[in-house]
Amino acid sequence: MKKNKIFVYTIISAILFTLFIIFSSLSPLAISGPNANQFGSLGMWSSIATILIAYAISLFLYTVHPTLAKVIMAVFCSLGLFTIFFAIIVIVIYGYITKTLVALIGVIAIAIAICVINIMWFFITFSKPK
Repeated sequence: MKKNKIFVYTIISAILFTLFIIFSSLSPLAISGPNANQFGSLGMWSSIATILIAYAISLFLYTVHPTLAKVIMAVFCSLGLFTIFFAIIVIVIYGYITKTLVALIGVIAIAIAICVINIMWFFITFSKPK
């Protein structure tokens, strides 16, 4: 049962990170600089592929060696939380400065959802069985 929950939360996290990339490429962030991902660009698709490959490898490792994979996944989850938390701050500042904060609400909402899901993942993964 716990193994299934870990899978589900990991897949939800992967979907949310993918949506974050897509929504970002559709938002005013896409025109923020020469290295920003434009919707449908090679950069957007390679970002999505990188995220999905990292999640797929983590889930594969989890099926092979759950104890070791939990630690590896926790490191990735922590890095993801740090990155997305920093991204929220940067996006809010960028939106405030460029007066596009309202247009960035979707991106910010997905980023907050990523934080919530990844924190829940930690609780589910490392909680003691009843």
